[in-house]
Amino acid sequence: MVDAKIGVKYCGGCNPQINRSKIVREIKANAPGFAGVIPADTPEPWAIGIMMCACPVACVDTPDVRKLARDWIVVSGSMVDRYPVEESEISERAVEKCKDLLDSAKE
Repeated sequence: MVDAKIGVKYCGGCNPQINRSKIVREIKANAPGFAGVIPADTPEPWAIGIMMCACPVACVDTPDVRKLARDWIVVSGSMVDRYPVEESEISERAVEKCKDLLDSAKE
């Protein structure tokens, strides 16, 4: 496994409160190691997963999904890891968290 492999897992998008595709494009452009969508049949856990949930329900946050990555950042509506964030700052906050997780894994 590549230590810096970062991926995203989307919810179904039934109650969109944020522009998920725009946020993911911004994360992709700025996160080191961003590799795309995490497949459900991934043979080994990725380093970091970003749950990209359209609303605060975060329905994709299940035990089966949690097994797909070692660490998770949960974007749920206008929150990142349960803290309110302006939509315009979500990608920046997610990238910061990715970098922090990658740095702590090296220690």
